[in-house]
Amino acid sequence: ILVLLFDVSIICQNSCVLYSIRKEKLRICKLIIMPIMCWIFILLLSECKEEKELYDLAHISVQFDVESRYEKLYARMPRNYVLLYNFGAYLNQQQKYEKSNQILFECLNYFNNSELQLFICDNYIHLKNYTKALQHSKIASAMVPARFYPLYYQFIIAQEMQDTSQSIRIAKQILDKHEKVNNVSIKMLKIQMRRYVQSIE
Repeated sequence: ILVLLFDVSIICQNSCVLYSIRKEKLRICKLIIMPIMCWIFILLLSECKEEKELYDLAHISVQFDVESRYEKLYARMPRNYVLLYNFGAYLNQQQKYEKSNQILFECLNYFNNSELQLFICDNYIHLKNYTKALQHSKIASAMVPARFYPLYYQFIIAQEMQDTSQSIRIAKQILDKHEKVNNVSIKMLKIQMRRYVQSIE
């Protein structure tokens, strides 16, 4: 009986030691994990705030001067493709074509679509770099062959270059192109092209 009691006392003592060790480990883990969790929470909160500000900027009328706010966000989020896309589009609307392309080309490192290529194309048209404008309109067309506006930009480029034969060819191409969706803007575009062809012929 004495031996048994002695064994039980040793087991209890070891259990207490193990419990103390576990408790100490738990305390150390809390000391490490809690600051990390707080840091992650602060980062997420900051990101949510920036995303909200970006959303607000995207829905403000261009008549307001929001460029400085875009610049501040750009300094904090230089790799956010949504910010870069919206900022580039805003600068295009503000007729700041060189700066718009600078931002849009940064956006191309993270995101690319037909609309972005057309913004770049439009910037180059206004900068009178028709070779590069045509290049980006063709990229936009290749990305979404069903779209009409890449062709329309090619029509504008041909007109800017005073290439009447090319303008007529593209206008007829737009007129012959099948509409997948009943779209008022496309119908208006076709009316414009028809009038142009009739005026030349």
